[in-house]
Amino acid sequence: MKIKIAVFTLLVLVFVFPAQAQDTNTVTYNGFSLSFDSALAQHINIVQISGAESVFPPLAPHTRFFLYDEFPPAPEGLFDRGVVVMVHPTAGFAGNAGAEAALEQLQTLLDERPDLAAFMTVGEDMSGVTLPFLPAVAAGQVVRARAQYVETPQVRGLSYVTAYRQDMGLFTAGEFFYTFQGLSADGAYYISAILNFDASLFPAEPEPFDPTMFNNVEYLNQSIALLNEAGAEVFTPSLSLLDDLVQTFAFE
Repeated sequence: MKIKIAVFTLLVLVFVFPAQAQDTNTVTYNGFSLSFDSALAQHINIVQISGAESVFPPLAPHTRFFLYDEFPPAPEGLFDRGVVVMVHPTAGFAGNAGAEAALEQLQTLLDERPDLAAFMTVGEDMSGVTLPFLPAVAAGQVVRARAQYVETPQVRGLSYVTAYRQDMGLFTAGEFFYTFQGLSADGAYYISAILNFDASLFPAEPEPFDPTMFNNVEYLNQSIALLNEAGAEVFTPSLSLLDDLVQTFAFE
């Protein structure tokens, strides 16, 4: 199941038309810059989130950079096709419980650097150690796979594959996403990036299952193992595109 957040804001459209020999596009906005490969996207849409939007869970103020190919329309949802990068000033987290919790957990992980293998499992009681994610989603983070620490001169954080759900059942190919959750070097910004992809390990359409015979814990752990062991060729687009994008994040 896809979770969508509807946000009504002022849209700033930036059209990217790379020259024939140009493969990389660079965009700078409000002191933050990123560069992306034309294989990842052809357009960028910048959306300013005030934090006053009437949505649940509540949002902390941030700027969203939507990278996408098809136009029109420009994407607005977190789980639309393409990539979205969200830049949150941590000074704006006060009073937002979800943002404060994600920041605290991320800071602890980056300072203590525990083995992330402990997060890539689901317990028999359906418990699991979630990884930080912003913005908060009104669903459960049911899997975490391919988790790793990431550090560049500008940001430090972690990346992982995940899925959010409000029910149980068999996964489909487009249900997962790859995310980076990190902090600027000075801790003044929390950066959340999401790459939506298809995983050919799973069926394209929902398949029937018998809920009375379905072992959800076993299935979730099997799905995590499949995602962890899969080669790059099963993910479309390649997860390396987000890894490469993170390497370009910079602050003035």
